[in-house]
Amino acid sequence: MPNFDFGGARGSGLGDDFHELWALRRALDMLLPSSDIAAITVEGMLLKDEKGAPSDTWDGVDCTFYYGDETIENAAKVVIDQLKYSGSDPNQNWTMSRLTASTAKTTNNSVIRKLAKAFSRIDQMRPGLLDNGALKVRLVSNQSISSAVLEALPKTADNAAARDTLRRASGLGVRAFDRLCAALDFSLCGTTSLMALEESAISSISDWTGDDASETRDLLLKKIRNLMRPDEKRSAIRKETVLGWLGYAKREALFPCPSRVIEPTRLVMREDVKAIANEILDGVQRIFVHGIGGCGKSTALFEIKRLLPEGSKLITYDCYGGGTYLNSNAYRHRREDAFIQLANELALECNMPAFLPSSRVKDFAREFHEQLVRAGALLSQQDPLSLLVIAIDAADNAVTAAKARKEEDRCFVPDFLALGELPTNVRLIVSARTGQILELGLPTNFARNMLVGFTKEETTAFVSPQLDGIDDGWIVDFHLLSKGNPRVQNYAIAFGGGNADQTLAYLRPSGKSLNEVFRAQLDFAMGKATSKAAVDQFCAALIEMPRPIPTADLAAVSGVVEAQITDICSDLEPGLQVNAGAVSFADEDFEHFISDDAATDRKLMRAKIADHFSQTHSTSEYAAEHYAQALVAADRGSDLLTLIKSEGEPAAIADPAQRRRVQRQRLRLALFVCRENHDTADAIITILIAAEALNTDSAIERIIEENLDLAAAFSPDEMDRIVFRDAENQKLQGPALCYGLALAARAENWVEVREIRRQLRSWDQLRTEYHDSLDGDEHLQSFKQWDIPDTAFAAVLEAKLRTDGARETFDLAMSWQPRSWVFDSLNVLFKRLHAMDEKALLNDLDTFAKSAGTP
Repeated sequence: MPNFDFGGARGSGLGDDFHELWALRRALDMLLPSSDIAAITVEGMLLKDEKGAPSDTWDGVDCTFYYGDETIENAAKVVIDQLKYSGSDPNQNWTMSRLTASTAKTTNNSVIRKLAKAFSRIDQMRPGLLDNGALKVRLVSNQSISSAVLEALPKTADNAAARDTLRRASGLGVRAFDRLCAALDFSLCGTTSLMALEESAISSISDWTGDDASETRDLLLKKIRNLMRPDEKRSAIRKETVLGWLGYAKREALFPCPSRVIEPTRLVMREDVKAIANEILDGVQRIFVHGIGGCGKSTALFEIKRLLPEGSKLITYDCYGGGTYLNSNAYRHRREDAFIQLANELALECNMPAFLPSSRVKDFAREFHEQLVRAGALLSQQDPLSLLVIAIDAADNAVTAAKARKEEDRCFVPDFLALGELPTNVRLIVSARTGQILELGLPTNFARNMLVGFTKEETTAFVSPQLDGIDDGWIVDFHLLSKGNPRVQNYAIAFGGGNADQTLAYLRPSGKSLNEVFRAQLDFAMGKATSKAAVDQFCAALIEMPRPIPTADLAAVSGVVEAQITDICSDLEPGLQVNAGAVSFADEDFEHFISDDAATDRKLMRAKIADHFSQTHSTSEYAAEHYAQALVAADRGSDLLTLIKSEGEPAAIADPAQRRRVQRQRLRLALFVCRENHDTADAIITILIAAEALNTDSAIERIIEENLDLAAAFSPDEMDRIVFRDAENQKLQGPALCYGLALAARAENWVEVREIRRQLRSWDQLRTEYHDSLDGDEHLQSFKQWDIPDTAFAAVLEAKLRTDGARETFDLAMSWQPRSWVFDSLNVLFKRLHAMDEKALLNDLDTFAKSAGTP
């Protein structure tokens, strides 16, 4: 396979490389939880901070770091960097003469003068920064600083001459120079090489994305390079900026499932929990905690946290999510969301790089395990006795949510239970209700611990601070009547309102279980309803309807008047909550009571829900979103297949992205129905409908792939996503780079031109290596797959023409083989230049061709 020179010197631009990598590495540092950098600028400061000063004031500022706030007025600290890199003589020192040397004939452009100008202006705007030690002026270089320079900075009699030399070169008066010396920082001279910077950037990106970092590095460097362009408006790099570059528009995407468990204000340290903590301390690494409702499984995790060695970390993943685990837009059960949440909570607790998985990451459990191993090692270095505990609270809810979604998403719990070998200081805890153990598929390597509630002594510790005038006899009665259940005791105390007699009366005559407490609440609510049957239907509707449930839909299905629903929900607080006109559960134990004991004839309710949605799905977004799911739940799969055949996208849903998501869900459920019914004919029809309805994404990708030149000009973000972020499209990356090269040259972005040429050489080397590794037909086939079209070669020639002129362009073209490609590419180039009316470039080509005798 022929190799092609894409133009451009191979050894030039090391200083620019250093500048780009330094800015990128510092930008990546912003993602660390401990970072307090608010903004970074390249090639100067923010434009609003540069106003009012001569333009050359900022010539020595390659990077500015704003700490705490991105305004000069409110920043807690400001650091400016001038970057200098030498590839030819890295061992040369920064001496007095080098720092003070000026190459300009009429002005002083020495390094020290440039630093002094920028410092002086910032010191005028915020003199308090330097006074607080919060203004730094740094020279960053791979070359060391001379000891003579460092000795000249302090104000002493011995260095007066050398210091005055620096001062005069800086152009500052004596007082101003004294202040500059206090701000100067040469500690980063001689400490950073280009290779080390690149390796550091790649390592960080790999840690964050769980993927090969080279492509991501190139994309990020391109972002930095664009900010360095002279025509840029000096946009600030913020943490959100870097997250956006990595594909995360919001920081909240890193924490998709935050815990909603509230730590109790008072904790009673229980013997059961102490036994679990002792297992943890004794080296048991996998622990399962279970019990009935109200026994305090979630609270136990807060107790365990207090019993761990100092410096330990306990991270809890909340599977219930305050009742949102079954909401249509909640994915707490999903592997991607759960492991991203856990990995980034690890990062936050252990001050590690955030986890920002690329689109190619599929095995989230493996990535989390690697993050867990790193965190364990880091914690061990900080304190060998400390422990790292990862707790999955109410894991049975995640399993329930996954089952409710049929085959949409796999639950993360089995992957978590199957995590491989753990560092010696890492522990895993999983909790669930005793009745749901079989649903978890718990491995035998998890030590099982059952919580049974308070002992009498623990009941005493719990109730004594809350009630006055109680004796041991009262406590014995209270303990027996409440069966030692912490939740029952809490309800009884709340009902008693601080009165000990009323508290016991709530539990008499024979005591109450937690479900009996909930039944009393429900009976009270039923008194306001039209009939017991209506409340029974209401309970069934609460369980079966997709959440959160609009009150109007709940009323229509349950038969309870909408105005009464608010009263019922108020009586059932905190088990139920109403937000923005929609009802949802907020208490796991209450939800299980309604599901297991109160909701009757749920099969009939599923049919009523399906009937309601069939009447409203064309006008109601809520009904349109959940109609397919309701039909499957009501065993009306044939109706779903009819819906798929008769209706395209759900028109009632306004948001096009949401509309397409619901359509995909409908099609997946339809295929599920076909498989369940072994209906091959309908399956084929559904697949054909899906192919027609959901080909938008593939069509877009096909258009991009077939029109790379247009995509580079008019849809660069989509091309980045489809071509440069997909390893399967490496063969397209070369032509795409060629078109990008021409665009950069037209924009006179010479730094970008140099970088793309470097990337093209790397791609061409990869293409050659891949081609040479194959034989026979595969060899020929790879040649076709990795082919570069004439239009792409013409783009390379256009860039060369704009950077180096006609002679160099012809020399480059004539170095290619075979010659038929050369003439075809030149022909495309001439046509393109004519179409763009580039008369000057065409005249250059014509003049050279005539002088060289080229037809």
